[in-house]
Amino acid sequence: MQVVLPIERESGLGLVEVVVAMLLLTIALLGLALGFPPSRMAVHTGGQISVAVGLAQETLEAMHNRQYTATIDEITGENFPDEDPVQDFPTFRRVVTIQDNVPIATCVPPGTPCSKTVTVSVFTREATGEPHFVGLTMIFVRSGG
Repeated sequence: MQVVLPIERESGLGLVEVVVAMLLLTIALLGLALGFPPSRMAVHTGGQISVAVGLAQETLEAMHNRQYTATIDEITGENFPDEDPVQDFPTFRRVVTIQDNVPIATCVPPGTPCSKTVTVSVFTREATGEPHFVGLTMIFVRSGG
């Protein structure tokens, strides 16, 4: 009796399988590569907005540390002028708006402001030309001294 052994097939991938796998991998990598520029721009934009918020907060904090009483008012446009560009930040512009007696209040002596609404606006422009704006507002109330 003669024993016939089954024919062994070689295992492995054929050329068609390798080409299809490379095509699928190329499509996946291309999709990832296309996502990098928009995500990089979004990270840069987020950084610019964070800097703008920091510059606005810095101005409001400096105002908070100034005197605002019936006899001394250091929260003025002269002490906090607009900056274009902001020092050490050449792509940023800062505008300070100070409104006396907003919200309206009755003060002693009459006619002197006892509250101020201050808005600090910081503007920047991306390399693409897209503008960004951050505005923070704070109300200051005159102290008794």
